[in-house]
Amino acid sequence: MLNPRKEDVARRRVEIARIHLQAKQLGIDEEVRRQMMFRLTGKRSTAEMDAADRAKVLDHLRRQFGKPKYPGRPHNIDSHEAPQELRKIEALLAEAKRPWPYADAMAKRIAGVERCAFLDGPGARKVLAALIYDRNRRGAREMAAAAGAGAPAAEGGRS
Repeated sequence: MLNPRKEDVARRRVEIARIHLQAKQLGIDEEVRRQMMFRLTGKRSTAEMDAADRAKVLDHLRRQFGKPKYPGRPHNIDSHEAPQELRKIEALLAEAKRPWPYADAMAKRIAGVERCAFLDGPGARKVLAALIYDRNRRGAREMAAAAGAGAPAAEGGRS
């Protein structure tokens, strides 16, 4: 168990990260975010804020902007110009209970684009193939775990 001081430091880091992440997800640039924080707390930097100030900022972001319905979901997924594979990618992510940023990171590594929204047909097929590979790997692990749970435990002693 962490001591109270380490818990405070960890909580502070998480709260600061949430402020930055929510602002980024909402498309708020740094200068606007700093102005908003100054208006709410009188401080332009999250590093200067105490727990109450950070709570004010987080509450304000939640109240003003709410939580996106599908955070990270490509804006063009329902478009006719978007690759059909985007819907399949969405289904595999839902099945694996993974968020869209997971697929965005894969798209960046595999196809060299920032987000799945920017994938072309071949890039989308590559990301889709990687997600299918991941699904099959997870399925094999689950089957092995289920088989191991039913088997009697081997004794580890010497004869």
